Amino acid sequence: AYTNESGSGCTNTPDIKGTYNANATLIQPPSSNLALLSVTNSADHFTGATTLTLNGSTISVTNTAAGDSNTTIPWPSNGVIYVSTASSGCGITYKPFNPTYSGDGNCGNVYISGNYTQSLTVASDNDIIITGNLTTPVDSSGVPTTNALLGLIANYFVRVYHPMNGARGNSNGDCSAGGFGGTNATNATGSLYNPTIYAAILAISHSFIVDNYDCGGESPSLGTLFVYGAIAQKFRGPVGTGGSGGASNGYVKSYNYDDRLANEEPPYFLNPVSAQWFVSRETECAATSASC
Repeated sequence: AYTNESGSGCTNTPDIKGTYNANATLIQPPSSNLALLSVTNSADHFTGATTLTLNGSTISVTNTAAGDSNTTIPWPSNGVIYVSTASSGCGITYKPFNPTYSGDGNCGNVYISGNYTQSLTVASDNDIIITGNLTTPVDSSGVPTTNALLGLIANYFVRVYHPMNGARGNSNGDCSAGGFGGTNATNATGSLYNPTIYAAILAISHSFIVDNYDCGGESPSLGTLFVYGAIAQKFRGPVGTGGSGGASNGYVKSYNYDDRLANEEPPYFLNPVSAQWFVSRETECAATSASC
């Protein structure tokens, strides 16, 4: 979506691909991603906080409910992984200004990174936290060279991992409350510098957002957040703070649409409740037919 407004030091000059239509019909997402659970194989359904490391054509899994033991699983036969919250509930409310990365063992949170050569949809009934690059083979221009597509669908937030050293406050820009050696909170080990994400991202009821996006502006800066795919979210999530001179905290954006998504989608990617497209014709024919 595009809104024709700007803040201080910004201009209303977006680089719109295609023809901008101010009166386009809204595309309403479904109320949850629960429909994906019904198509998920039992071996690819996890409960509680789960870490996924994509290794080309296999996936390393660490699951809290399984005692945080690491195992390697084959790529899901139907390309879908679903992570649920334990029946006892999550018990943690996400705070973008002071997120926690521990104590969420019962939560249906997915921590994900790695590279992929096959299509995959990862769904969480809570949050998805991107902890490293998510890449696929590309050419010298950064365009994917395979048909592999990755979908990330969270019922709540899709987040970029950004831990902090020291203490900080619970409000926007309060980066020194409690102090860390009397100075602002700083980027901790594990912070992502110039991260690359090749994925179609959907945050159904909240946002695509960077944790602690308003703090950690020391040198070196976090750089540029490169996304190649698509981003859909209920509320526009911030990824940094700053002005016309660039980001003083968090990231500068480099968002690029994956043209393949106009005709293809990750496995079982959720259909919107209302959209501008519909099936106009279906044709069945023998596989040997020249028209197929």
